[in-house]
Amino acid sequence: QSGASLTKGGEKVGLAAPTPIAVIMDTGIIAESPFRLLAAGCGDIISNLTAVRDWALARNLRNEYYSSYAAALSELAARLVMQDAANIKPRLEESAWFVCKALVSSGVAMSIAGSSRPASGSEHKFSHALDRIAKKPALHGEQCGVGTIMMMYLHGGKWEEVRDALLAIGAPTTARALGVTDQEVIDALVHAHEIAKERYTILGDTGLTEEAAERLAGMTRGKLGLKSALAAAASGDVPRAVHLLRRIRDRVPSGAGPAESAELRCRVGERLAYHLLQSENTQWYAEALDVAAATVRETLDEPPTWYRARAMATYA
Repeated sequence: QSGASLTKGGEKVGLAAPTPIAVIMDTGIIAESPFRLLAAGCGDIISNLTAVRDWALARNLRNEYYSSYAAALSELAARLVMQDAANIKPRLEESAWFVCKALVSSGVAMSIAGSSRPASGSEHKFSHALDRIAKKPALHGEQCGVGTIMMMYLHGGKWEEVRDALLAIGAPTTARALGVTDQEVIDALVHAHEIAKERYTILGDTGLTEEAAERLAGMTRGKLGLKSALAAAASGDVPRAVHLLRRIRDRVPSGAGPAESAELRCRVGERLAYHLLQSENTQWYAEALDVAAATVRETLDEPPTWYRARAMATYA
């Protein structure tokens, strides 16, 4: 027993289908096709990581059937693509061959499971919700890749590894890169749990509130922005780093809030104060002191943190 993804009534649906006897793919043609399509396929494979976590969650909380062998095979395909991400290049037949093998492995895992469970979880729900909501949705695999970043964050996993692999391949990692709006992503997160309700995932039965969705989208976007700012500063482009850090700090509110939001704001504040003070623009010095002082005030005394200590040093 396997499944087929078809378009019915303008929407993508999964239907039960016999397992194919063979799959024939011309990797030469695939290699010459637009690389965006291959990169999207990589996003779909990497999404196996959160699909398997969702499946294990459903086994633990709902006593759902779970195949360890199918889950292991699905996760292996994703891990291999992530490990080889830097070598997946346009117009390289070896890259097409490698990705095709991983896709077939995912298909075999689904055939073993008798459903798409090993390769479709909360990240696919997000993608299908975005198909319904966005004025101009991106490719399925691209949306699943971005969804995997956010769902891995909810699972408490290493979402940065997912992001870095997608970036290395050249696949989107943000709403802007997908070509959709922030609000469309938030709306898709809020309504994602309504897709295939019988399939339990990290989104639960009631899904995310609008506030939680905004926080999830904002946290992943903020951390991506912080990484970009640090990279800009390391390359010597301090003005760009300052611009990015200011934007993140403006979007992450101060005051009471989730611990991770507070930590992100303080880390951003510490770096912003430092780079403002190190710049040649003397007009930035007063802002540097204000930001450093605010960062010290907003960061809890206990437990001690390196970014509070550095903010205190900058202020001093």
